[in-house]
Amino acid sequence: MPKKLSDVKDGIIEEARREVFENGYDALTIRNVAKRCGIATGTIYNYFKNKDELVAAFILQDWKPRMKELTERVSDVIDALETAGLIYAVLLEFEHEFTPVFAAKKARAKIMEDSSIVRHDMLVKLFSDMLFDKLPVVASGDRRFRADFIADALIRWSARDLPWETLECVINDLTKTSL
Repeated sequence: MPKKLSDVKDGIIEEARREVFENGYDALTIRNVAKRCGIATGTIYNYFKNKDELVAAFILQDWKPRMKELTERVSDVIDALETAGLIYAVLLEFEHEFTPVFAAKKARAKIMEDSSIVRHDMLVKLFSDMLFDKLPVVASGDRRFRADFIADALIRWSARDLPWETLECVINDLTKTSL
């Protein structure tokens, strides 16, 4: 018997999430999600253009509350190094949680497309803004450049799953009062 979905879009997103975490990104198809929801395949296309847009929807759904919590946590922190550590911890946790998506070869290819570069730049700006006021003004460097550099590095390093201890000394050098 087909499932009754009170909110079709949320139901589609939830079933897609389950499918990915049970069977992996490569096994996810619009047809399988429709079957799990008990709806016609075409119904999903009323909400999402394709599989990747559907996956992006559940990733974003999980990302937003984390960013809200992170923003609240770093607002009370005055130290740039501690702020960078909090950002990095959230990124690593997210990367680990979404390994079934990020580890898939096809998903990795999609992540490298132009639209993901825009998302990357948006994340850099978000994290850079969290760091900017916590960085000291120094004669030899620009705070905005250092904040952007640290933010970009945190994103790239988390994708490589490097331990914080390896990065902490580099970030510490970039957050010192004298360079």
